[in-house]
Amino acid sequence: MIPPDVIIGGAPKCGTSSLFNWLAEYPDICGASPKETFFFMDRDHPLKNKANNYYQPSSGGYLSFYQSPDKLKLEGTTHYLYQKNTPQILSAHGQNTKVIFVLREPSSRVYSSFNYTRNNLAAFSSNIRFQEYVNVVLNDEPLKELDKSRSAYVLRRDINYGKYVEYLSHWYEYYDRNKIKIILYEELRDQPVDIMNDLCAFIGIDGSFFSSYDFVKRNQTVTVLNRYLHGKLRGVNRILPENKTTAILKKFYFGLMTSRSRKVERNDEQVLADLKKYYRTYNEKLSLFLDRNLSIWNT
Repeated sequence: MIPPDVIIGGAPKCGTSSLFNWLAEYPDICGASPKETFFFMDRDHPLKNKANNYYQPSSGGYLSFYQSPDKLKLEGTTHYLYQKNTPQILSAHGQNTKVIFVLREPSSRVYSSFNYTRNNLAAFSSNIRFQEYVNVVLNDEPLKELDKSRSAYVLRRDINYGKYVEYLSHWYEYYDRNKIKIILYEELRDQPVDIMNDLCAFIGIDGSFFSSYDFVKRNQTVTVLNRYLHGKLRGVNRILPENKTTAILKKFYFGLMTSRSRKVERNDEQVLADLKKYYRTYNEKLSLFLDRNLSIWNT
């Protein structure tokens, strides 16, 4: 099996879709279609690509995700960060793959993920508030509206997913740390040219491509104006091919039927402050583990 050259392996809702699209526009890079192949997920993981995965590949195998496999192959399955076997699998295939992890202040990441799942994915009722969700998950309590959601597996684990050090330590144990690059979402957001230049040096490509690049953001969280219609169209979207026509139709729809979400709902400010305290110890451990200043997360 020929593995990818570059993987954006996490974390979800940390700007990885934007980063993927920026890199995929580099002339010598071919981005996977779809961005998240889920090919290297653990054998029993519910998000594993059932039609084409490492344990049971399709006839085309991993290369079937790429239109130009002779270029540098890039994919962006953000749940690789949380897998037990992915670093061992990549190690077994030559350790040539460069792995990028984008990390965001954990409480903000959970908040974005919650709103994205509720709004963009329309995966559960808009009546469920963020405070209720946090209390239910932290106390391991049942909530029918949540547990019957198609995103229940991730929603139940999403707060734990912010304990980055617990997952990165596993990767660093089984994979060459020189092939791993950690980026902070906040720095990527505020200093895209500098971060992309550094990232290009890590990948081994010329960063001048991004010196005057238009850094368009992708896959942002929105507020859906008609949840019923949105849910129906998402069902249609799953069977549509990915091409320029569908991309134009999606852009038109999102411009017409959605609005940008408020950064923080007033009622959620205290919940986020409490969640930030919850993550403090894990962030301190992460800072020591990476030998990196994470004070940007305290602002």
